[in-house]
Amino acid sequence: MDHQEFTPTVREARCARLAGCRKTRFGSVRGWLATVAAVALLSACGGDPDGGTVAGDAPDVTADKRVAATGTPYGGSVPAVPATIEAENFDRGGEGVGYHDTTSGNAGGQYRTAESVDIFASDDPAGGGYVVKNFASGEWLAYTIQVPTSGNYDIELRASTNPSFPNTAYRVEVDGVDKTGAVVLPTTNTSGWNNYQWVGKKTIQFAAGTRVLKIFADQQYFNLNSIRLSAAPAAPAPEATPTGAKPLFKSGFEGSTALGSLLMYGNGAWQDIVGTDTQTGFAWPPKIWGGTGSRMQLIAGDALSLTASTLTGYMYNQLQTVTGRSGASTRALYSHIQHSIDGSLVNWNSTQNDFVIFPGTNQGDLYVGYWLKFQPDLLQRMTAGSWAGRVVSDWKTAGDYRIIFNVYGDGANKRLYWHLQGDNVANGGLPKQIFWQLTNTTIPVPVGRWFRVEMFVHRSGGADGRVWVAVDGQKLFDRYGPNLGVNGLSWNRIMPFLNYSSGQQLPAYQWIDDFELWDGFPAHASAH
Repeated sequence: MDHQEFTPTVREARCARLAGCRKTRFGSVRGWLATVAAVALLSACGGDPDGGTVAGDAPDVTADKRVAATGTPYGGSVPAVPATIEAENFDRGGEGVGYHDTTSGNAGGQYRTAESVDIFASDDPAGGGYVVKNFASGEWLAYTIQVPTSGNYDIELRASTNPSFPNTAYRVEVDGVDKTGAVVLPTTNTSGWNNYQWVGKKTIQFAAGTRVLKIFADQQYFNLNSIRLSAAPAAPAPEATPTGAKPLFKSGFEGSTALGSLLMYGNGAWQDIVGTDTQTGFAWPPKIWGGTGSRMQLIAGDALSLTASTLTGYMYNQLQTVTGRSGASTRALYSHIQHSIDGSLVNWNSTQNDFVIFPGTNQGDLYVGYWLKFQPDLLQRMTAGSWAGRVVSDWKTAGDYRIIFNVYGDGANKRLYWHLQGDNVANGGLPKQIFWQLTNTTIPVPVGRWFRVEMFVHRSGGADGRVWVAVDGQKLFDRYGPNLGVNGLSWNRIMPFLNYSSGQQLPAYQWIDDFELWDGFPAHASAH
């Protein structure tokens, strides 16, 4: 590919350089306009050949809504998927058409020098020629693509992130329609920016034809080398529902079910649930696959000595008599976090209140079901900032695999949505790796009322591995494929439900009722 879009005149080159000097975002402070001559030169500069803005133009804050305006593919030909697209080859058409940038000028001074996109020589060891840096919140790049066949396609980014900017996220639009919601990217560097990885894989349904793909920076910053689009693996046909699934445990917290005293340790406490549920006949705790049982775990989040009185001053569990899902009185497990240990009303330090099952090693399929009621002001508390996450369920091995089911809060759009992810964040000391992640923005997140949560997991290193999630009888996710870690370790902590949030305004509280575990799909499970 010819990497020289046009041959600039001396005047044009000087304009581009000065435009770049206006940038003051992280990583691109290149100087300032210090003389009257510089200002005069900038004011004399005209528009760039592709219609981008010049230094001093006000950014078009409505550009991301102009879905009708389309550019032309850079290089002249439309890439057909599957394809890997270099980030710097965004569409022609300039600001508001081929891209949207919040500041004028190309801070990197490379490749397409008259565009207001920060293009630098690649610092990715894998190459790529150029990378786009300083991708700030709200900015986007557009790419015209050709989809030969309707179907599901995987998209992922060759990107670099830095721990100074947590919760960096992108999202994808196709023909002006949001297809992913915010996709949080893992941190690829412990310092610096030159460790690039393929991250943020999402599966998107495309209709055949010419499409305009937009990559948005939903939460700054990340560096972008390329975008990869590939056909998603076809899910194997679901097997017939096995008959004879057996209950492993069932309880609605009735009968003699009770909460034990706090057993303090360092920065937290264990709390047992004991007794027998006379309505189901099962005794607490559940001991599945020959395991040792289960406990509530209240974690302060900081390594500091606690007492029962200081802990319960801001975090506790109760068995309450409440109005159940049918309108009748029922007993339910109530979990409450008033504030973080440091008194903060936004939790960033891992303060959490978890229900943990410790299973044995003779493991098989597992179905989990229960009824959940979130606090009625969850939407307001999870959208007060730019982003928040609330964990619904968390399954971990002894160090190499995790399945985590979340509710995310999107502050910009004032909405809640579902997220499911497989990764290796299981306290095993491995470099963080996200294997897959899925988002559902269609089925709403209920707040202030009871709703049913169901999960089923079949573990495998092959295509028959399955993670299935449903809410209120509606399937949220049904992911087939490998779900074993690098060491093939068994589950050693299953948290079917927990009260754990990041970025949410506190307090955080919820109720749980009619909890059940089966060794397969029970007859009353939602359609699967």
